[in-house]
Amino acid sequence: MTVIIIILAISVVLLAIGLLFSIIRRGITPKVAEAPPPIATIEEPAGQQMIKALSRENDKGVDRELFVRCCRYMELRKPFLVESFSLDDLALAMFTNKLYLSQTINACTGRNFRNFVNNYRVLYAMELFKKNNRLRVSDLSNLSGFHSPVTFNMAFKLMMDEAPGAWCIRVRLQNQRKTNPPTK
Repeated sequence: MTVIIIILAISVVLLAIGLLFSIIRRGITPKVAEAPPPIATIEEPAGQQMIKALSRENDKGVDRELFVRCCRYMELRKPFLVESFSLDDLALAMFTNKLYLSQTINACTGRNFRNFVNNYRVLYAMELFKKNNRLRVSDLSNLSGFHSPVTFNMAFKLMMDEAPGAWCIRVRLQNQRKTNPPTK
């Protein structure tokens, strides 16, 4: 019985310390006015494109620091390559709760968490294809963390307004034109 009471007391103390740390961290965060970044391009890292979405926000309660940390984490660690990557996983890595994180992502990007992650997956697939244009669409889907090629096709089309197969053909043709320019 006393062991249970001790464990409960320790749990309450740890919870209180965690809450205090969270309050202090959010209270110290400076509000810095930043100049809007230039328009994003496909050649940029995914995180940079996501951070540029912040310029569309008018700073109504948006935790820019948290969002920037999320983007850096996604870029450096590439957790989106794991099919089962979830909002809980990202919240744990960011030392925050999933509701607050979800609200921040929604406010900064206008997208839900799943679309946020799929954006990174699609951009990663595009980078893979540019490095090796012999990959098939199903290969790109598997290598970039999607559950299925159908999900990949839908996410790709939503993001790029073009089917991945059509995009791959277009990129292959562009690469062929660069390597074999027309003779006059």
